[in-house]
Amino acid sequence: DCTGHSVEGALASVSMMSILNQVYKEDGAPHWLIKDLHNSLNNMQEQNLELGYGIGCEMIALKFNNQTLELEYSATGLSLYHFNDKSFKQYKTKTAAFDTDRIIKYIRTRNLKLSEGDGIFTHSELLKFVDLHRGQEEQTDDIISLRLKI
Repeated sequence: DCTGHSVEGALASVSMMSILNQVYKEDGAPHWLIKDLHNSLNNMQEQNLELGYGIGCEMIALKFNNQTLELEYSATGLSLYHFNDKSFKQYKTKTAAFDTDRIIKYIRTRNLKLSEGDGIFTHSELLKFVDLHRGQEEQTDDIISLRLKI
């Protein structure tokens, strides 16, 4: 998502998509995708970090098995919500904004067994915080949401 972040945001998005295409492994665990992205970004922008500018993101990586209805996921800064007719549960993750290396060191893939009728949901920004974030400014960031129902 680079909306409202000018040319730098667009270049960051293109860079991140390129890196993700390079590090993606179909049989890999979701947390390795995030770790590999983090390591590649650090290598790419080493000289820029000294100037106080760097590329970063909140991210969730999902891997779903259609046969077993098992979901593997890993995330930094984004929650995953699991719901069905009987319950609604939030799985929080730590944000990497302040101590990226520590978060990346301990990030793991989690497994979630789903059933027919279950759903999952994630989003890039909670709607109740949009007004706090933008104040009197016009909203320029996109809010990205993903919903999957089994």
